Amino acid sequence: MGGYVMKTPLEGVLIAMLVSAVIPALAAQANTVDEKYEKWQLKRLFNPDQRQLSHEQAGMVFIYDSLKSKDVDRVMTEQFHRLNSMMFIGTIITDEKGKPLVNPETGLAMIEDDGC
Repeated sequence: MGGYVMKTPLEGVLIAMLVSAVIPALAAQANTVDEKYEKWQLKRLFNPDQRQLSHEQAGMVFIYDSLKSKDVDRVMTEQFHRLNSMMFIGTIITDEKGKPLVNPETGLAMIEDDGC
């Protein structure tokens, strides 16, 4: 079986440096995508365009994924008249300031159980 064998300790250091530089860059890119997706969903919720409203009036339901519970609570008061056109899954539980609550055992954000 083939593979690369490091010839000097310096190679291991260089590989470790490369990996330590690449992984945070990939994580930052993923966070940017997540932020853009979240902003897009929030725009749909609180500033829908006429086309979206027409689709909703025709019976279309949009599934919102991984929004913060503080935003879903806001929807319940500000957009209640549109709730029949919305479904929320994977809602991230937040504290009163909107900061995600973290499961102490896993270190991951706590997600509401949607029963599915």
